[in-house]
Amino acid sequence: MTFKYTDGTSNTGQLTLQPRNYTANLLAALFPVTAGKAGAAEFTSTVPISVVEVRFNPTQAFTSLRAVPP
Repeated sequence: MTFKYTDGTSNTGQLTLQPRNYTANLLAALFPVTAGKAGAAEFTSTVPISVVEVRFNPTQAFTSLRAVPP
């Protein structure tokens, strides 16, 4: 993953999952370096993957973004 922040900086991270597995967590919990930052996470893989992003605000209202094909 490449994390691109609105302040113009970026860094990378890696997450390995077994086939037909998933994880559900806060991005900042998986990658603490992203905590408190705004921007985008760009996912790449050597095999097909699906990513679902859901954003919550402090009142627990949420929204999701559509997937962007490669």
